[in-house]
Amino acid sequence: QSAVAGVIRVESIRLDDYVRNGEFKPDVIKIDVEGAEVSVLTGAKYVLEAYKPVCLVSTHGANLLDDCREYLNSIGYKVHPLRGFEHELCCFPKLG
Repeated sequence: QSAVAGVIRVESIRLDDYVRNGEFKPDVIKIDVEGAEVSVLTGAKYVLEAYKPVCLVSTHGANLLDDCREYLNSIGYKVHPLRGFEHELCCFPKLG
């Protein structure tokens, strides 16, 4: 635990590195990371382009929702709002 109250440091690995180091090939990815959505998505670019999993993304604010939508569109995903949930996205790889 850090000297700052309420902060816990956690070791992490990019999803791309995790998948490249093993036999794991995701079909679905759920992302709920309290504001770090774009960082997670960019750290998973290889996985998203190579395996084309369906993604469920919880965003925290309209700006993050727009940033996630823009990034996912740029790498070949169709992005749809999840009905009934203001900041949730359901993302599918574009066909063709």
